[in-house]
Parts: sequence; structure tokens; C-alpha cells
Amino acid sequence: MPKDRYIIAQIGTFDCKNFGDLLFPNVLEWHLKKRGQNAELVLFSPMGGEKPFESGTLVYPICDLERLYRERHFDAIVIGGGDLIRLDSGWASQEKYDVDASTMELWLIPAVVSLKYDIPLLWNSPGVPFPFTAAQTPLVKLALDAADYLSVRDETSRDNLGETEACRVAVSPDTVFTVDGLYPREKTDGLFLRLCERFGFADDFMVFQVNQSVASPDACAAALQEVQTKYGSEIVFMPIGYVHMDKECMRTLYSAVSGRDLKIRFIEDELSPVEMIAMLSHARCFIGTSLHGSAVSSAYGVPAVALNFANLAKVRGAFRLLGAEDCLAADFADLPAAMDAALKRSASAAAELRRQAEEHMDRLIGCIGAPKRHAFTQRGAQSFFLEVHHMLTKGVTQRRGILYYARPSSDFSESARQDFTWHQGKPFVREFVFDAPVVAVRLDPLEGSGCIVWNLHILADGCAVPEDYVVVPCGAKKQGTYFLLDSDPQLVIRMPRSARTIRVEAHMCSLDESQERLWAQTLDNKLQFEETPDASGSETMQRILCEKEAHIAELTGALEEARRHEIEMRAAHEAIVHSTFWRMTWPLRRLVGMVKGKR
Repeated sequence: MPKDRYIIAQIGTFDCKNFGDLLFPNVLEWHLKKRGQNAELVLFSPMGGEKPFESGTLVYPICDLERLYRERHFDAIVIGGGDLIRLDSGWASQEKYDVDASTMELWLIPAVVSLKYDIPLLWNSPGVPFPFTAAQTPLVKLALDAADYLSVRDETSRDNLGETEACRVAVSPDTVFTVDGLYPREKTDGLFLRLCERFGFADDFMVFQVNQSVASPDACAAALQEVQTKYGSEIVFMPIGYVHMDKECMRTLYSAVSGRDLKIRFIEDELSPVEMIAMLSHARCFIGTSLHGSAVSSAYGVPAVALNFANLAKVRGAFRLLGAEDCLAADFADLPAAMDAALKRSASAAAELRRQAEEHMDRLIGCIGAPKRHAFTQRGAQSFFLEVHHMLTKGVTQRRGILYYARPSSDFSESARQDFTWHQGKPFVREFVFDAPVVAVRLDPLEGSGCIVWNLHILADGCAVPEDYVVVPCGAKKQGTYFLLDSDPQLVIRMPRSARTIRVEAHMCSLDESQERLWAQTLDNKLQFEETPDASGSETMQRILCEKEAHIAELTGALEEARRHEIEMRAAHEAIVHSTFWRMTWPLRRLVGMVKGKR
């Protein structure tokens, strides 16, 4: 039964100054309203913060998706648009985003949360910029299985997903092709006149934009001069993607060509997306590297020429859908011919893309609030979670830890510490030497994620410290293995007597890898836990798994009696989802404390 109000999580890069990405939520909200849907969008991006150019619009970090679901109970999760379906670390903004992070979180975390809570997962025509390797294909197929509606923005994106799911994946144009309905040209006339007065350019102008350094300003100047001589329009240098360094690249280029016989102007001030739309919708032509510069121009019937110097698949794909491949310029020498072709074209192709995008929106919005397409099988869920787990932890081996120490007359303090490094699963051996006797030490293997410590041996001034002197403030100990199930894992060792040297030998794994290790050993019955005479092995395993889940997640209700495999699957859910949460939270809290609240 339809609800009076839907709450929808939308995923994308809405936290950086990039023209097209900032339009996606506005376009989706407009389509919902146009179809009579009362809906609230909750936005998620890699880092979060305030949405650029929209004061008061909050964007949450993607790692908060599950927490916010528990508070808001989303009716759907929408992925896109943008080039989101990828497994590399190709962030547009290396200053804003952690360059060591991967783009996979933006579509794999939503898939996990969707499966865990039975939320419809809908792809809003994102891009798939690169093919996946054979090793990545199983994970991609499982992620596609988790989606209830699949659409990508061009044929290349569908091809890059592989053949296995091609029949389920619709090719639907980028939704920005419908932006003229959200901002009709006549409603931007006043804003355009104010921009004309502000910057002093003529009514007859072309917008020019690049987002990369131009190797030959001479070639650029020659091409622009030929275009201007033929068509007579002023050329306005207007940065579009500030996150892509448009302004810096264009300022350098403008300085190099401004002394030539050209009628050009450079817009130094940052414009909001709506101001850019006012400019593009009133221009004679758009010439640039920006996909969404071309898409917005085409939506308003303004000819567009793509400077596809980098041979980007998304630009080729969009112009193929427009039937305008003759309007692509691989270098400046191609610009005059591409310009001629663009100015001769009709607006009928853009109107057809707008119709297709409207049909896509009908299908996507029709899935909001509906039951998931199918229940995930237990075996399929287990495979998916372990594949995601493997991808998220792949290659991460070194960790940093801190050993705090307390002297007889003091407690642990930030000043009384020694730092150390260790590697996942490998033997750790370190002797700590102090300038005065200590009575206790606190071993913090890492911050922001739980971990497991095993094969622990401690010597104080050469004498073994009994296990009874080792305390786990938050966690549990089972047969010599310490489960530190907290975001600030700690082991406190009280000395039998004060000591000047402490030698620590151990194996350690972060929560990600340790949970995988524990999970695998549990499945193979290799990890033997203490059992009471009255408890069977199955009952004991259920009790231990319930105890582990209670430390990892905030459960909303008591765990019901279920079959052993169902309990194992739930343990996998918690292990994967929450290990991802804590792995990402630490750098996010450090960088954007105002969003996370507490470091």
C-alpha cells in the first residue's frame, strides 16, 4: 500500500563541487514531485558535509548508511548518477577524499545494507567506466543480484558489467538530460541578465571549458580563432567542475591565449549549478570536456562539442546516444569541423533521450516502497558478504598501535606512551624499555576497529606475566584468544611487580581479518571453544556467536531461536557491515569531526 511519505537514501558524490553530481538529487526530487510522490531524500557520499552551494543541505558519510537506516527506515536506496560502479580509487578530489580509499564503498555498502534489511536497491543510471577483471566478476555479479532495478547510462557501461546480467540491465540516459523541466529556460532569464550585468559579456557568446592542462595553447588559440572568425561569438571561459581543477587549468590557458586576436572573457568567480545552467541554456554553443556541460546544453537545445582529449567512455557513450559522434573532438585540430557539425544538428535527439529518461524514472520510482525482487539465499548471502569482505580488506596489512604505561604514582596518560607498528596475522615481537619502573601497561593495537590477539606472551624484566594479570576492558577471552570487540580495543596488563622492560609477543588481526578468520574456522569446526557438560556443540556455538554479535552491533531485538546456518549468516552480516563501518569511521571522524561529532 502506498505511503503518505517516502524516505529515500541517495548515493553519489554530492559532497564536492562538481556540476553534474550536484544536480542528481535535485533532478530526482523533481521527478518524485512531478509524479505526486511526497518524499525526503537523505544524501550519502564518501566524506559527507554540507552540500556545496546549498546551505543547510546535509550530506552524510556513506559509512553512516546503516546507522541512519535504523533511525529513519529508508523505503529505497538509490545509487547514482555518476561514474560510481567501479573498484578503483579514482576519486575526483584527492584533497577531499582519502586517496587510499576505494570507490567500491559507494555501491557495495548499499548492496549489503539493502540485503540485510530488505530495502529496494535501485540504480539511477550510474556509469561503469572500466571493465572488471575475471577475479572481480563474481563480486560484481553478486552485487547485481542484490539490486531490484538496474540501469546504466550508456551501452559501454552495460558492456563493462559483463554478459551475465546484460538482460536485466537497462540503458537509460543520464537523468540530467531532463534538467530543462526542473529549471525551465524562461525561469532562468532573470538570473542570466544579472550574470550579463555582473560579468559584462555580450548576448551572443559560446561557453568554453577544459579540466586539464593544455599542452599547446597555440593550437587552442588557433582553433578558437577559426571558430570565432566564422561565427563571430564572444567566447566565455567558464569553469564547470571545480573539483576537477577547471578553474586552475583555465586560468593558465586564458593567460596564455588572452594576448591573441580573440574576443574572450574568463569567469573567475565560482558559479552555483543554477547559475551555470542559466549560462549554458542561453549560450550559442558549448565547447568543453565536461559531460554534464554537454548534457545540460543539449537538454536546452544548445549545440555541444565535446573535447574528449582523454577518450572517456562516458563522453563517447553520451554522444553515441545523441547520435552526435561527429561532434567529438579528439584534439583542438578537430574543433572547427566538430563545431560545424554541432551547429547543423537538430534538437530531436535530445528530445528522444529526455523521453527515455522519463520512462526510466517511471520504472525507478515505481519500485520505491515495493518488496525486494527476491530473497537472497543463505548460500548467496554468505558468498556476497565474504566477497565484499575480501575486497575491502585486500592488501591492508600494516597497522599502528600505542602502548601506554603507568608508574606507581600515576595512571595511563597521553604523554606516557610508546608507538609501534605490526602486520596482520604475522608474529609481533617488541621489547619496550622505560626510564623508570612501571606497574601497568595498556596495549592499544589500533584505533577505530576491533581486533583479535592470540599467542600472547608477556615478559616483565625477563619474567613471564601470568594470564590472570591480563584484563580485557571491552571484549572476551576464549582459550588464550582475546576478542577486543570495540572501536578502541585495549589490553591492560598489571605487573606482578614494577618493571623497566616489557617484552610482548603476539599475533594480531584487525576486526576485518580476524572476523574472517574466526568465521572460516567456525565453518570448518577448527576453533574449539570451552563447553559446559550440559551444552551441545551447536548450543555452545550459538551462544558464542550471539555474544560476538552483541559486541559488534546494536541489535534492535533479542536474537530469535533459529537454525544454525541462519545464525551463521547473521554473524557474517555483522562481521562484514560493521568491520566496514569501523574501518572507514576512523579517518572520517578525524577529517570531518563536525559531521561525526566525536573523534
